Amino acid sequence: MNIGVLKESTLRNFVFGSVALAVLMLGVNPAQAQSESAKDSPPASARAAHKAEPAASGKGIYNGITVHGHWTIEVRNPDGKVVTHREFENSVVPGNGPQAIESMMLGAWVPQAYRVVLSGTGASQSPANAPAPCSYNSSPATCTIQENVPSSGPNAQTCPNGSQTIFCNLTRSPNSLIGNFPALMAGQPVSAQPITFTGSAIASEAGYVGEVTLLLTACNNTTTSSPGTISPATCVAGTYPSGTTIQLSGLTDTSLSSPVQVQSGQTVQATVVISFQ
Repeated sequence: MNIGVLKESTLRNFVFGSVALAVLMLGVNPAQAQSESAKDSPPASARAAHKAEPAASGKGIYNGITVHGHWTIEVRNPDGKVVTHREFENSVVPGNGPQAIESMMLGAWVPQAYRVVLSGTGASQSPANAPAPCSYNSSPATCTIQENVPSSGPNAQTCPNGSQTIFCNLTRSPNSLIGNFPALMAGQPVSAQPITFTGSAIASEAGYVGEVTLLLTACNNTTTSSPGTISPATCVAGTYPSGTTIQLSGLTDTSLSSPVQVQSGQTVQATVVISFQ
């Protein structure tokens, strides 16, 4: 997906801001699906909303930006043996994805933490309406893998201990653009700066992974008594003013044409690589 044409000087300034993390989530190039995973594709509604814009000619001082999102799902037995390995591309979530990105670009939302959600199958998949391999209060539930943000304030978003549906081990590498400043200042191509999310969930029952989603929680900067005063550090630490709304929005999403079967006790590891060039 070509998300626009920017002057090189504008692009460099653009990357430095916090907006860059949001823009990275905007879409993918479906033509890059690999091997057996080529049969996995976004929902029809996502494909319809995800049309590539004309590519830039490459002449002069203008360049096009193409954003890619690549997923890997691995299922492992308790002894570590890999029993399933799947790779596929994702697509922007229609409506929610662009809305979240625009809200962050305008400063209305402040990013807090990312999470990966592994859901069961839908009515059009086979098997149909199969549950995800996690449970909540002895009932089937989606598996949520989220960042364990260092919250300490009165509104801290703490991770539950011993949960069979929420796993707080999602990591982001690099975890900020700060560490990439030297490379970016030296003119290293942006395409060499991918962001990788990885984490895992332990199945508490047999089920299927039929849909995967990358989501973001954010502080709504317009719902406080002093709009626009919430900083990223304040949002992450949970020290934002009471009454602040926490938004949850899907960014990228893929419905698998061939769902991944998981048995109780197995580990599902999810890796999402977001890159652009």
